[in-house]
Amino acid sequence: MGLPRIPVLFGTKNAVDIAMHKPGMTAGMIQDFFGSLPKWKAGFMDRKAQQWLERTNAPYKEEVQKIADETGIENLHLLNLSYEWGCTTAVIGGEQQDEGPVMYRSMDWPPDGMGNKVILARHETEQGAYWNIAYPGYVGVVQGVAPGRFAVAINQAPIPYKGLSRFGDWSLDMVRMWQSDDVQPTILLRQVFEQCANYKQAVDMLASKPLCISAIFSVTGIDKNEQCIIERQRTDAVVHEGTGCTGNHWLPGKWRGREQNATSYERVVRMNDNLSLDKRDFKWLVPPVLNDETRLAFEANAKTGHLVVQGWEGVEPATQKHDLILSR
Repeated sequence: MGLPRIPVLFGTKNAVDIAMHKPGMTAGMIQDFFGSLPKWKAGFMDRKAQQWLERTNAPYKEEVQKIADETGIENLHLLNLSYEWGCTTAVIGGEQQDEGPVMYRSMDWPPDGMGNKVILARHETEQGAYWNIAYPGYVGVVQGVAPGRFAVAINQAPIPYKGLSRFGDWSLDMVRMWQSDDVQPTILLRQVFEQCANYKQAVDMLASKPLCISAIFSVTGIDKNEQCIIERQRTDAVVHEGTGCTGNHWLPGKWRGREQNATSYERVVRMNDNLSLDKRDFKWLVPPVLNDETRLAFEANAKTGHLVVQGWEGVEPATQKHDLILSR
């Protein structure tokens, strides 16, 4: 049988619409993430996640609860606190005056089985439409394109270096996250797509709003010089303007961290090299950028609305490749 097509949804109001359109896919996401955990342990962690969302009055927490109530699927709160992925993302300026910058993105996420669960959903906002490259049951935004405005993707940041062991630094970071009342990075990204009218507003919001945990954002606009990588700690930011590529480590600068993916440096070097040779048709998507945890790849131009996207399961394609012009 041929590879499945990525579902394309129009008129979706929020994450509930996406989850209810494909409830079997939503249940599959939960199984991919937590199927190997004892039921009691997953349930305990889910209750703790629900308590955190309630205590912090997290944006869109009602959507998580509504999906859980209407589908009867367990562990949805835990899914929405699973900020655990590695990615490689490049932002390249337009090579001609009439071209917009292009984002090249390979998303890695550890759970097996996610490659065929991607959904492309169009959301209307007061600032215009945006397209969420989404996963059912997940209320935040991991990556998306707002034609005529900007495109943004998020990478997992390194563990802040505190001079302890690797596990000690990670544990301290998790404690600080659970004590924080600030917004999750993927929730902030959804707010940016809903509230920001242009590239500058998006960059300002991504660089300034306090976060509960570190993150890396890659942003492209519609002018050929509108591209940057934003490295975020909880209340601090470094904005690297211009063409660049990021993985899961800090770019040279003022911060030290422990990268959460052993191939992060190698992936960034290889992607930079490949994009300098050929940017067409996923020619840049080769090992180690393509690896056992790759779940998605895309190329996006927010000015033209051109998107090429495909789901992956490790080094094998999991969906058909879609070549689209996104409507505004």
